[in-house]
Order: sequence, then structure tokens, then C-alpha cells
Amino acid sequence: WQQSYDMAKELNVLPERAINAMSLGVGYIGKDMNLAVTYVKEGVEISRKLQYNYALGLSLGFNGLINLIMGQVPLAKESLEEALGIQRKLKDSHGAGFSLSVLALIASKEGKFDLAIDGYKESIALFAAAPDNSEEARGQSEIAWLYLSAGKIYEARNHFFESIELY
Repeated sequence: WQQSYDMAKELNVLPERAINAMSLGVGYIGKDMNLAVTYVKEGVEISRKLQYNYALGLSLGFNGLINLIMGQVPLAKESLEEALGIQRKLKDSHGAGFSLSVLALIASKEGKFDLAIDGYKESIALFAAAPDNSEEARGQSEIAWLYLSAGKIYEARNHFFESIELY
């Protein structure tokens, strides 16, 4: 991604630079969070400037994830909700599924069980329609753990089995 980003920057090809900046940022998650923030924000800024909504939705989604990891929950929600709005307009099932799953995770951490369940269910449905078995399986696993934490063993078991079958 670095070479592609450098080339796009040198040639001033902004759409490719936006995608590559976002991708570089994602690659730095867990390695160098400052670079992750810098590159993903650049992806957001360029995409917004160009009105390149597909890249903007993705960049905002990853920006939300990075903010969540860094403990900035209000900023994470704001970014993810904006991303989700764009992704829904574009009918971007993968992007919307991702944004919904991170919003569901936030809701679960805030003790908003019903909101989290609804978010995960919608996310799973989007990934199933795509189809994207690995993301659908991840969603099934996450919702299973949420049900288990609420003492709903039967529901948890069913979602764990769904996750296993999808993997």
C-alpha cells in the first residue's frame, strides 16, 4: 500500500490516494496508532473533498473503529453513524455490515443489549445477502457471546453453531 500511496501522492491522483491512505491506516492498527489515525483521517479528508462517497464511507467506518480502540467512544459513534448513512445510500452491504457491527459492539459495552442485538442481526443479514461467510460467521460469534453474557444459553448456542457452520 505504501508504494501505491507514494505514487498516487507524487502524481496527485486523489481518488487512489484516498483509498491507499485509508488502507495504510488500517494496516497500522495495532502497530502504530498515530500513523493509523493520520492515514485514515487523510482518506476521510480527501474523500470528502472529492465527494468520493464509497471511499468516504469506508474511511469513516475505519476512523470509527480506530477511535473506539483509542477510547474515544463519542467520536467513534459519530464517525460510524456518518459512515452507515453513506453506506446505506450506496447500498454498500459490506461497509454497512461493518459499521453496524462496530456500533453493535459499542452498544453492548454500554449495556444496551437490545440495540446491540438489533445491530448485530442487521449486520449479519447484510453479510449473508452479500454473501460474505467469514464476516457473517464473525457476526454470529459476536452475537452468541452477547447472548451468553445475558444468560440466554439457547440463543447463544444457536448462534455459535451458525458461526461454526459458516466457517
